[in-house]
Amino acid sequence: MLFGLKDNYSVLGAERIAVVAISTDSVDESSRFNNQWRFPFPLLSDPNLRIIDAFGSRHPNGHGIYDVAHPAMIILDPQKTIQYKKINNNADELPNTNEIISLVKNFRFQESTVPPPTSK
Repeated sequence: MLFGLKDNYSVLGAERIAVVAISTDSVDESSRFNNQWRFPFPLLSDPNLRIIDAFGSRHPNGHGIYDVAHPAMIILDPQKTIQYKKINNNADELPNTNEIISLVKNFRFQESTVPPPTSK
């Protein structure tokens, strides 16, 4: 999944979609991984699983010894409201780039068609 996002980062950027990856790896491990693969988006470190727990994606004993995050795709709008959330055991079952763009365009469309509140 990360490599698909990396490969299609310019397409996502053209759609004004920001990408962030979060893992349970330490800052040093995340840094080494990013140095190896040069992702164009931030790789955040969450070894205490605070963000991962906030989104409900903890996988207890996911590596047999310690907790990790389930592969997840969470799309937030500019107001930081969750518009889409899918947590899975298999990263291959998460949305691909075209599906992500379609999801984002759909909630942008819905947002733009909501009439403004009336004032009294």
